[in-house]
Amino acid sequence: MTTSSSLQRQAELTERAVNFARSVRSFLRKLPKSLANLHDARQLIRTSSALGARYVEAGGAPNRQEFLRCILEALQSARASAYWLHVLDTGDYEKACKEREMLLKEANALQRIFGAIAAKVRSNARSTQA
Repeated sequence: MTTSSSLQRQAELTERAVNFARSVRSFLRKLPKSLANLHDARQLIRTSSALGARYVEAGGAPNRQEFLRCILEALQSARASAYWLHVLDTGDYEKACKEREMLLKEANALQRIFGAIAAKVRSNARSTQA
């Protein structure tokens, strides 16, 4: 059974994922327009938006296995987002470097959150099987 505090946490995490994707887009508009950055930016846009989409999809999962699959995909997208943030060239823009560091911290925090959710689902699955 889903409690109101659980629903609130789900809504907060969804909003956090949406804000992350929006912040990534805002950050990318400030970067130098090199061929490499264009490629990397496309990848980052894809992974940062997939993160939230997978989490939302998990909310409608019909069973625990499907829920876990979606959470693991969200985790994978958070990891990929951190990777693409690392490779992007910020040029000599100090503000862009600081913004990237903030986005990296958020990507790492989202990785920890999705990792913890996956671990809890796995732990609950093991305890119900025992």
